[in-house]
This record gives sequence, structure tokens and C-alpha cells, in this order.
Amino acid sequence: ILAVKPQALDAALAPLLGETRADVRIISIMAGVSIAALQNRFGKKARIIRVMPNTPALAGAGAAALACNSACGEKDIAAARAIFEAVGIVEVLPESQMDAVTALSGSGPAYFFYLTECLVAAAVAENLPEEVALRLAGQTLMGAGKLLVSSGKRPDVLREQVTSKGGTTFAALEVLRDADFDTIVRNAYHAAAERSRELGK
Repeated sequence: ILAVKPQALDAALAPLLGETRADVRIISIMAGVSIAALQNRFGKKARIIRVMPNTPALAGAGAAALACNSACGEKDIAAARAIFEAVGIVEVLPESQMDAVTALSGSGPAYFFYLTECLVAAAVAENLPEEVALRLAGQTLMGAGKLLVSSGKRPDVLREQVTSKGGTTFAALEVLRDADFDTIVRNAYHAAAERSRELGK
């Protein structure tokens, strides 16, 4: 399992190259390091699995995507799945989609943390104690996520269910729409995806 920063790759591999079997199984969680880059170092027979996990795995609620080369068999994929399903969900995808995954679930926790940070600051400005705001915001974030996953409903449907025209939620969403929130999110997402592509070059 390769779990080092990409810039430390060659130093980390130095003791391994030449000491591993030709068909060694490699599981990499290094951001931006392609399967081809690892194959160039370990050879074409190496069974290489590239994984993009995320930090909620620390709480047993991770979301990981994995891609593998043609040398991998079902047992290799199953072995990798078993590791990451122990701390969350796993999607098996072609490597061409890994930059999109990185921008979504890889970087995604930071987006939600930042939104929560902003909500807490706004609540404090409305005279709510910070520790109370943190508890309520954290529980709301967790509850909304659980509802989205467990209900099987699309997020727009759930949003509409909690939004009454002329109500408080409606007023807040109108401000977000006026600020072109959708475009801001899209631009942020594409910036992360593009940076992931740059790191892979």
C-alpha cells in the first residue's frame, strides 16, 4: 500500500524496486499519481489499484473510488474493496473519472466544513453561542447527509420538501440564487478537477 505524498514517491519506492515480485499487487492512495506512472516503475505485470479515499473514513463514513489496470483480477479488486469498505463505501470506476472523483468526494469534505464554518459564524453574529452553533450545525450536516443517503430521494426533492414559499428557508435560498451560488460551486469543483489533472502530468 502506497500512502505517501506524491513528491516522496521515488524516495519511498527506492528500497522496493527490484525486491518485489513482477506481479506484485500495489494499492496507491497518492493523489495525482496515475496507474501508468506506477506501472512504469513496477512493470506491466504489476497489479495496480489506484484509490481516492477521503477523510471521513476516520469516522467510518468514508467514500472511496478505485480504478485498476488490466493486470488486476477480481480477487485484487475484492481485496482493495474490503480495505476501504471497512471504513465507508467504495465505487469501482475507470481511471479517466478519478479527477472528477477527487474534486467531488476527495475534496468534498472541505467544502462542507467551509459551509459549516460560515454558518456558525453567521449564527454567532445572531448572538447564538459558538459551541451551540457548532453542535447544531454539525448535527444538521450529519442529519442531512443521512437523510439523503437513506431516503433514496434526489437532493432537489429533499430541498423542496423543507422549503415553503415565503418562509425562512425560501428567503435564504433566494439570497444564494441571487449570488449565483450554483455557478460558484461549479467553478470551485472544476478548479479542483483541473488541479487534479495538473498534478497527474
